[in-house]
Amino acid sequence: MCAQIAVEVETMKKSVNRIRRVRFHIIVSILVCGIALITTGLIHAEDLEISPMSYDYGDVALGESRTATFLFESQGSSDVSVYLLRLNETTAHDSPYADPSPPGNGMYCLGSFCFTSGTYPSLPTVLPPGEHFTFDVIFTPLSLGEQSAYLYNRCNDTYPPPGVVSYLPLEGTGVASAVPESATTLLLGSGLLSLWGFRKKFQK
Repeated sequence: MCAQIAVEVETMKKSVNRIRRVRFHIIVSILVCGIALITTGLIHAEDLEISPMSYDYGDVALGESRTATFLFESQGSSDVSVYLLRLNETTAHDSPYADPSPPGNGMYCLGSFCFTSGTYPSLPTVLPPGEHFTFDVIFTPLSLGEQSAYLYNRCNDTYPPPGVVSYLPLEGTGVASAVPESATTLLLGSGLLSLWGFRKKFQK
């Protein structure tokens, strides 16, 4: 009886060891396949290049505008799908934003930053390798001082940057319109008055 139990225990040990060896081989196979896929580029095939990755509009006078053009280009070996472009107030997912959903005509603004339906692509869009589109963001300061926003992009890119989701920083500064200085105005007035005086003298 004891001999039979010993045989059964030994058989169970062999079965457990066999299962462990099989599990080990499966794990190693998965790792090897994963490394092979990474080195051949099949996992990170999509690659969306965005330029510039941020933009500073500099000083813009109230009542004037400045435009930044962003280039979205597929530089990988397979198609890239772009699902959404919009202006975000912050990098929080639920922050205030501006986008043309549902589609429409006209200007879409978030504070001083705007885009038009004229350069907004038909989304979702698929970019084959080497294809691109451009997107304009216009800065028209509504007040004095520094202002900022983010250009939000969502796509199927798996190779950062920019990755599946990106927030491109935008900033600009509203400044007062240039006006003649008082001294310059006074000098100009004096010059005009002198010319008027000479004219009156020669008319006599």
